[in-house]
Amino acid sequence: VHGNYPAMAAALDDAGRRGADGYLLVGDYYADLPWPNEVAEAMRALPGLIAVRGNKEGYLIALSGQDQATWTDEQSAALYWNYRELTDDNREYLMALPEEASFRVQGVDVRAFHRSSRLFSGTCLSQLRSSAYATRMAAAPFGHGEYLQFVARLTEGDRALRDRLDALPPAVYVFGHSHLQWHARVGDSLLINPGACGLPLDSDQRAPYAMLELAGGRATVTEHRVAYDTRGAADALRASALYRASPIWCEVLIEELTGATEVVSGFLRLADRVARREGSERRPFEDRIWRMAFDAWRAG
Repeated sequence: VHGNYPAMAAALDDAGRRGADGYLLVGDYYADLPWPNEVAEAMRALPGLIAVRGNKEGYLIALSGQDQATWTDEQSAALYWNYRELTDDNREYLMALPEEASFRVQGVDVRAFHRSSRLFSGTCLSQLRSSAYATRMAAAPFGHGEYLQFVARLTEGDRALRDRLDALPPAVYVFGHSHLQWHARVGDSLLINPGACGLPLDSDQRAPYAMLELAGGRATVTEHRVAYDTRGAADALRASALYRASPIWCEVLIEELTGATEVVSGFLRLADRVARREGSERRPFEDRIWRMAFDAWRAG
């Protein structure tokens, strides 16, 4: 969700009208748009919610043991703002989420976690990254149906993935992290990435989510996209206290949000090149390096 409450609300409304009676969320609920408390409170109100934490929630845990007087670097200012903006109850709620969840419904086992690498490191799933997607799209534009066909061929042909799944119980495996919506059947298992509701990076601004139907020992999945006011969300971010705390990060995120394509990783690579050129080894980046990188990025 990445703090994008308008996108979340649109997806939840659509899912509710389609008859959803339970909700499974797989991490990264705050950080990039200015509604962390609204997202957390919406989560806590959902009936039948199962939620796991993502790497963003891991940052909360790491920050909780730090001296806030040291929180001065501009690169991490958005994380610091979110940590302070979250109410104590909402922050504790997000930090207490488990890393993984397993459950059984209608004779179907479901296992949920944030990163596919938790179970499938060393397999073809490492190729299904937003940066790789952007490179393929730039080289030869394609539609979502074509991407699903590509994923099907990739997963079916990967011996390492099939061996990994053969060693695991047949199940529905649900994960996120890549910001790309896809699903694939591999042997007796179903792999689902529902996409990043609040920050999709597959060239489609609409909020993605997936509906999973479990009945009679069988699982079926349908993918959905929901239009919402993306430009309004970007304008609200520019007018927010989060933007005032971290304008460079927010500008990069606005480009990513409105273009629905990978931008952050390219910006961070640019910052790394600037740092090496300037002889700076500090990470997080020095503020001067961060600002120099932004000037270079904005100049194109």
